[in-house]
Amino acid sequence: MRPLVGRRLDGATLALVDELGGVGTPCWGPTGLLRDLSLRLGLPIKSAPSSAQDAARVAAFARRMARLVAREAFYAKSFEMDPIGTAEMVLSWRDTLVEAGWDGERVAGGGPRLDALAELEEHDDPLPSGAADHLAAAEVALLMLHQQHRPPYESIEITDDIDAWPGRWRRVFSLLQQAGTQILRPSEPSGGAEPGSDLDHLHRVLLDGRGATPSSEVRGDGSLVFLEAPTTQQAADTVAALVNEWGSPAPVFIRGGERSALDHALRAHGIATLGDARPSRDRAAIQLVTALVDLAFAPLDPHRVLELFDLTFSPFVAPVRRSMARALADAPGIGDVRWQSAKRRLVEAGHSIAPIEAWIERARWDGDHGAPTADLLELVERIGLWLQSHIAPTRSEVVVATLERCAQLADLLRREERPTLPRIAMRRLVDLVFSEGISASVSTEQCGRPHHVDHPGAVVLPCSNLVWWHFVAASTRLPHRARFRHNELTALAAAGVRLVAPETLLAEEAWQWRAAALRARQRLVMVVPAWNRGERMAPHPFHDEIVARLMLDERALGRITVSGADVLARRHWHVDVEHMAPLPLPAARPAWHVSPGITIGDGSFTPRSLQTLVECPLRWALEHRPGQRARRVPAIPHGAQVNGLLAHRLVQYLAQAGSLNADPATIRAAIDRLVPGIAAQLLLPGMSFELHQLRHQLTVAVMALARLLEANAMTIEAVEEDLAAAWMGVNLVGRLDLRLRRADGRDAVLDLKWGRGKHRKDLETGRALQLAVYALALHLRAPAGPAPSTAYFAMAQGTLLTTEPGAFGLRESVNGPPVGEAIERLARTVPAVRTTLAAGTIPVTGLRTSLPLLEAIGIPRAEREQHLELEPGDGCAHCSLGAVCGRDWEELA
Repeated sequence: MRPLVGRRLDGATLALVDELGGVGTPCWGPTGLLRDLSLRLGLPIKSAPSSAQDAARVAAFARRMARLVAREAFYAKSFEMDPIGTAEMVLSWRDTLVEAGWDGERVAGGGPRLDALAELEEHDDPLPSGAADHLAAAEVALLMLHQQHRPPYESIEITDDIDAWPGRWRRVFSLLQQAGTQILRPSEPSGGAEPGSDLDHLHRVLLDGRGATPSSEVRGDGSLVFLEAPTTQQAADTVAALVNEWGSPAPVFIRGGERSALDHALRAHGIATLGDARPSRDRAAIQLVTALVDLAFAPLDPHRVLELFDLTFSPFVAPVRRSMARALADAPGIGDVRWQSAKRRLVEAGHSIAPIEAWIERARWDGDHGAPTADLLELVERIGLWLQSHIAPTRSEVVVATLERCAQLADLLRREERPTLPRIAMRRLVDLVFSEGISASVSTEQCGRPHHVDHPGAVVLPCSNLVWWHFVAASTRLPHRARFRHNELTALAAAGVRLVAPETLLAEEAWQWRAAALRARQRLVMVVPAWNRGERMAPHPFHDEIVARLMLDERALGRITVSGADVLARRHWHVDVEHMAPLPLPAARPAWHVSPGITIGDGSFTPRSLQTLVECPLRWALEHRPGQRARRVPAIPHGAQVNGLLAHRLVQYLAQAGSLNADPATIRAAIDRLVPGIAAQLLLPGMSFELHQLRHQLTVAVMALARLLEANAMTIEAVEEDLAAAWMGVNLVGRLDLRLRRADGRDAVLDLKWGRGKHRKDLETGRALQLAVYALALHLRAPAGPAPSTAYFAMAQGTLLTTEPGAFGLRESVNGPPVGEAIERLARTVPAVRTTLAAGTIPVTGLRTSLPLLEAIGIPRAEREQHLELEPGDGCAHCSLGAVCGRDWEELA
């Protein structure tokens, strides 16, 4: 056997078929060669490395380090902070040394770091073998084989510079040669493009090693092309069109960077796809495992709970996921009123809540003190059993792979010697097992596809057309900086341990770029997208070398640079182009027209929906019309929104307990009791300052509210009171924060808000519709008496906002019309809007072409002062329907 061997030949290569069309020689990288050599030497076959095997090695090495860390080795402090991460790094150093020829013995003059590594190697704790250990075993077997004179191979042809291979590999090649295997180097690429072509000029300067060609020699004949496009997708479409135009022979692709876009474009143009399997940590099964493990610790992260409910692959059926996700978005925590109400509704609907109690409401361990390792093992095994039960229904390879990783995680926990594991340690174990993600097929490799390689070093045969896909800097694999110091490298070299210098690897990498270009015979096209997935792409480093060696000025560079627009215009190649007009954006219509009567519904309004009706009838029709619901992805509230949620719940809690006038310590204790159920994210690391500040603000606000009520002899009659009343043919429903009883026996409405800016403006302009509707509903319940007084209470500032200072004992008030005027205007406006909707016309406010609402519903100009009309765009600030009504498209115009 005469294999072809190269460091970049593990994977697809252009050497499987020889130039005569027959089956060629085996083509192996280090992994393939080691596997075949082990088979021939009778050694255990080293399978392709997996994250599970790597995780077992790292965990075993961490146990070995734990026994020696007390001796103040160089890694001691790092190991104390992150045992797994430190073990992973030190093990990689150890494997690098073994591959370079180190036998685990102390290196004379190597210094404390190498001595510490030798001490670790001398320890008798078992360490699973890695690729470097299998290579060392092969070297020992070859020493025995040398005495018997039985060469495994007739010859080995090595495509790389031998100095680019680690020291032990060089010794293996030497032993093979001593055993009778010929070690050969392939002939260097010598060009071969059409004489006088642009590609021929490039070949000559690359072979000469000098940039002596004047730019005038570059003609732009299409043999050497930089193909530019604004995005990866546009570049892929252009390349696919060119492949169709070129015909046979199909080009060879060097696939760097983004691959899926290229396959999608090839498929769209009727060309066989190359195939792409991509590892990812975002698989639903992996997210399920990591989220369930993370939720075993406190403090709870509501984002992880919501992530769990968002997964279609989970222990929760769809109605449970949707209901609990909405509850979590309403109050980000577990166990409070809204959470329990959602569970109760699920039970009433006939759904089981046992999975919620088993997976989410179970007891948690403190993240810093840690959880018992045995309990974590039980949790991981339970997750594995659930995955096992869902392999058959899903028939998913991803689920099978996740189950295998879960079993590996359980095995690591069984071997774990620490009795407890803090959250960060458990996360590191999970990351160790799932760090590489799980591969899943993005596109299928089809019969008759063009040849492709993953690295230019794998182009080892001449080809007519070579397309270097994603010819960008992000696709390069440059060597890492040396991990060892100069004195350590010197001592290692003296001991026969030959590490590959980074500059050697860099020089070899650069030569492989040139060699790939030299093997193109007819055309070399380098595809350079400007943007990929929102990131700016820089050209490949070889781009700069080509420009420099050909001495290209801007005009000459322009002759060999082709844009996607140039291809569409057929300036360089005659490709088939079908011009398609872009689809128009949805029109921004000032009114929608539907069948009469379908937008009326049953006539029930909440304060919010009633305000939306007079802000923008279209938004009301899409969001609040009975039977119509806009599906939204639930999101965890943040900032002022979650502060307001906690403020409402705190006042409700204290008022129901009769302790609104409690001392500061009691109020703070109540806040701390409520936070896990309604604002759990405030307990996460990094949020202590925000929680401290919010605790202070709420304490001050509650005490200010209590003083206000006490000073005016007001009492709290109801908290979160449900209101319902019939009004002008519609039903008013809502929930009032606080209903107060004044000293004179009259009711007062107090609506809690977090901030005050918007609500002060609403009172000043007579548009405080929430207060108006609450007051109206109360007054309709007892119409004989006077209308209730109304006010907002801003919790962030601890201040009251009202247009009725006398009712609340204030010297100052907001200068605005009485809330009663808003009720009267609302009573005239709502019927007119509903009449317009019943006729099938839905006005849209907030657009550039929108009419004022009162004009759109036909209110005469002379009567408009008697109606309620908000400012144009008032309803757009927190609306997510701009893409539907056309407001978003107006912004783009």
